[in-house]
Amino acid sequence: MRPRYVRFATSEIDPSSRAPTGVLQAAHRLRHSHSLSRESADELALLIEWFVANLPEPDRFVRTKSKGFYRRDAVAISWFKSEATEHLSRIEALSRIVEANGVPVQRLATLHPGYVVYEDAYQVVTIPFRDR
Repeated sequence: MRPRYVRFATSEIDPSSRAPTGVLQAAHRLRHSHSLSRESADELALLIEWFVANLPEPDRFVRTKSKGFYRRDAVAISWFKSEATEHLSRIEALSRIVEANGVPVQRLATLHPGYVVYEDAYQVVTIPFRDR
């Protein structure tokens, strides 16, 4: 059976979620580091802009909807749906740039990413199960 959810992550552990940092976060950091060649910087900028325009921004990264939930640390992580082929193609291109600049990227896949706190046509945001 084909994995339903895919995530591209670095080896850096995010302090809030305690999960590997996603490649989009790594790309934003790399973009602001000013250590890229002009060509890589331009390509990275175009890919990030594409995601800004074509990937909805989740409205929450915590499990609760109780008062003040927006002030809590973001503990959830994002996964692409396997059907989001255009998004996956572009995240792979973004990953290649990130890797070419010294940040290893790993492709993760699963059928059960965790407790879903947000979902749209392209992604789910989940709180990982403790045992995984």
